[in-house]
Amino acid sequence: MRRANLVRRYRLLDINGRTVGTGNPAAQRFTIERNGLVAGTYLVELEVENGRIVRKLMLD
Repeated sequence: MRRANLVRRYRLLDINGRTVGTGNPAAQRFTIERNGLVAGTYLVELEVENGRIVRKLMLD
């Protein structure tokens, strides 16, 4: 059985690598508010218990 990772911290980066959002949800599920973000491609970096996960996010 696979155990879900607890997200300790997240960073949202724009396509140029600038941090445009951060948070410390300490949860397995959470919501990142889109306030002020323009349409485009972003990276979401999640710091979890055993490392980090990076995923691409595209906003319309």
